[in-house]
Amino acid sequence: MESKSTSNNTKKKKRDFCTKCSLWILISIVLGVVAFLAALTVWTIISYRDRVQDLEGRVVTLEVEYESFKDNIDGYILQTIESAVSKVSFQYLLENA
Repeated sequence: MESKSTSNNTKKKKRDFCTKCSLWILISIVLGVVAFLAALTVWTIISYRDRVQDLEGRVVTLEVEYESFKDNIDGYILQTIESAVSKVSFQYLLENA
């Protein structure tokens, strides 16, 4: 009877060790996945923040260029008209020469 009890205790100890080892492996895998996801989340947030700052800089540049264009629209129109008139005048002179 005692030998049977001893073998059962040995089996329990082996089973307990196996269970503990499996549990530690599972916990390690889960913690590794959580750490990876946390790192990925932090990287995504930092990357998103940098991209938003770059886009804000581009928007400011476009706003400045738009204001400059809006302020100088009359000059651009006159310049375009003068270049078109000079081309037409030059072509007229070439045709009549």
